Amino acid sequence: MPKLKTKPTLTRLVEKNETPLPDAVADDRVMSFVETARVNNMSIWTLRRIIDRGDGPPVTDVSERCKGVTVANNRRWQQSRTRTGGAAA
Repeated sequence: MPKLKTKPTLTRLVEKNETPLPDAVADDRVMSFVETARVNNMSIWTLRRIIDRGDGPPVTDVSERCKGVTVANNRRWQQSRTRTGGAAA
């Protein structure tokens, strides 16, 4: 019996993305949410929750259906979340 092609799920897309990120990436490059989550060492669902509650990096609307985060916005967001001194939560 032929194997049916299934629509790729977000989990399969995340697992499939095993290629390393380039060392030098232009600041204006728009990363997908999957790529942004990977760069920040979090799940896509955690990233979406953070963005939905307004605490995430600014989102760039490339088109009506294509959205992502620029490298520069992600870097600024990471820096804004850096703590100095004190105990880790």
